Amino acid sequence: MNKEELIEILQKRSQETLNSANNEEPDSESNHEKYISKLKFRREEDKKNLRFGIIISILVVLIVYLLVKPASNPIANDPNYISKQDILFTHLPTKIRDNYVYKEEIEKTIKKSQENQKNRIIELEKEVINLNKQLKNKTSEEISINLDALTKRSKRYEATGCYIMNEGEDNLYNSCKKKIDDFLIEIKNMKARSYEIIAVMGSGDRNYTARVLNDVSNKRVDKKVLKRTLLQGIARARTLKASSYLKKKLGKNIVVTYVSYTADTANKRGFTIRAYK
Repeated sequence: MNKEELIEILQKRSQETLNSANNEEPDSESNHEKYISKLKFRREEDKKNLRFGIIISILVVLIVYLLVKPASNPIANDPNYISKQDILFTHLPTKIRDNYVYKEEIEKTIKKSQENQKNRIIELEKEVINLNKQLKNKTSEEISINLDALTKRSKRYEATGCYIMNEGEDNLYNSCKKKIDDFLIEIKNMKARSYEIIAVMGSGDRNYTARVLNDVSNKRVDKKVLKRTLLQGIARARTLKASSYLKKKLGKNIVVTYVSYTADTANKRGFTIRAYK
């Protein structure tokens, strides 16, 4: 019931009271006074009821207004605050964001790792096929000679080396090639049965791997493992370059072996070649 309806009802009641009072005829002076008094009383009651109805209507309207009106928030318009619903990842403090990685980056890293593993498996399969072909082409006598060169190797050897490579590289410079050529001429009468190549790693190589690790943004990468792998990869590349050049000079059938360690030095970077009798 709204304010207008309540007023209309009260007005009807007041009019009905007046009509009923007008219809009553006083039969005497005392009755007339009673009638006037009664009429005044009814009018006062009607006024009270009207005022009461108005007050009730106002209260009802006020309550409805307060219920419908949204609560005002003084912080809502403050530029120093932001709604929780509007918070983005970039709004978070750096310390919190450092504990998380974008899902897309992880998926790319995993996909790239899987592709690298797949390519490596293909390369290994090709190497196995080539080794099988080489073994099939070799006679049992040649195989026994190679094994004998490894198992009965003399402790006596002559050695040379190239230690001028830049940090992290495996480039075989012309000066290194000349040094190998001169060495092979010197040991010509030695009739070496096998050769051993040792990678030489310097502090510059370790600094190089440290810089590479600093460029790695993925926080979940095990940097110790990655550093070791990088150093091993550089060492492997250097020994393969030296071995390839030796076979180019002496023939593909020479016996070349490698060691399971690297020679760590302060400022030398390259490889050492040992020629065993």
